[in-house]
Formats: sequence, structure tokens, C-alpha cells
Amino acid sequence: MIAHRGQRWLYLGIPKTATTALHDYLPTLGGEWISDRQHDMEVPEALRDYRVFATSLNPYRRAWSLWRMFQGDTAKGAKFTEGADPRVLENFRAFVEIMLLGPVTTVDLYHWSMSRWLEEVPEGVAVEVLPAERLNEELRRIGVIGPDEEVPVRNITKGNWLEAYAGPEGAVAADAVRRWAAEDFRRFGYPTRLSVWRWRAWRAALPDRRRRLPRTLLRRLSALRPWRGSDSR
Repeated sequence: MIAHRGQRWLYLGIPKTATTALHDYLPTLGGEWISDRQHDMEVPEALRDYRVFATSLNPYRRAWSLWRMFQGDTAKGAKFTEGADPRVLENFRAFVEIMLLGPVTTVDLYHWSMSRWLEEVPEGVAVEVLPAERLNEELRRIGVIGPDEEVPVRNITKGNWLEAYAGPEGAVAADAVRRWAAEDFRRFGYPTRLSVWRWRAWRAALPDRRRRLPRTLLRRLSALRPWRGSDSR
């Protein structure tokens, strides 16, 4: 939790939604840590009239990123990974079905959806959730960064998250993610459909209100594939 007392904003870090980048960058703007817990949602009473914001990420991508983080933390011998079913280490579908949909067996970090994290915010505190896919643009819109400033990229999970949803097993994992993050899809406007074409998958990674493609890019893509109309949810 980071606050800027002069500009009166407060950032809440939902895990795996560009939090590392923001935790590194916001203090350089004059923000100060309010809690020693990275993902604390308990907004102090004295700061509840600030502009409170958090970030979101496509739930499909976030689920995969949580799995990769769990693998990395386990390899490092992190104590808080103990107690997890060993099957979740090597199999993404198992991770989703056992860790995300099952009972909490380790720390909340690996289990909670974004909406579940926001349930920890005190009643009456309004939180504006910005899509991490358009982080810099959204931060400029609310006045946290200037027109020429950009938050440096940090801690990007390596690999292609779309590959985790390929094939029959991937389809089962995708269905499980939709159940786990049903409220996230509804609340933050992410489409539940996973598209086959790579460019459509890129569109699907953005909230509904941001899914318009530049005309030039659209023409180039249409030249590669027959145009079949827009995706439906």
C-alpha cells in the first residue's frame, strides 16, 4: 500500500497485476509505504477520502502467472509453498483445479481472485481498478504520472500464457479459470472467450471498453485472414 499525501492518492497492490512495477516506481514520485505488507488492503481510516486505485489483469493471464510464480517460489524453497498438492507444480490444469478452485492450503497469494482481494478493503472505500494492459495511459488519466512519464516494466512472467490453454486439457483449465474468476470477468469487463487467432487473443487480453484496433493494423490483419466479423462474448 503506497500513498501520496500531497496528491492524495492511495495504491492497493493486488498480486500479479503489475504490482512489482508500481511498488518500485510510485515511491520515486513521492509515494510512501503505508503498510509493510505488499498486498495490504486495510485502508487506514485517515486515508479513506483519498483517490484509491488498484490494477487488474486478464484473469486467464493472471492465473497462468500465479502458477509460474508458485513454481518459482517452490524452486527457491519458500516456506509458504509448503502444504500444496505436488501435482500442481508440473500441471497448469491441476494448479487451477486444486489451488484456485480448491480450499486454501498455502498463503492467500496463490488462491484469491482479484475480486476476492478487494473484499478485504474496508466497507465504504471506493476503489478504482485500472487495467494493467493499459497501465501508463490509465495512470496519466487519473493524474498519477505526467504525459511523458512511463512506469518501467518489471518482473514480467516469461513464456506464452496462451499456450497453457491450448488443446483439450487447456480447454478444461480455461473453464476452471472462468469459474474461479467469474466475478473478475464480470466486474472488470474482460471477455470470457479465448480466441484462436493470435491477434484476436491479443484483443481478448484487453477489457471490453479498450478492444478497438487501429484501422491500419486491422487492414493488415484482414489481408492475412478472411474477415469473419467481430468476436462475441
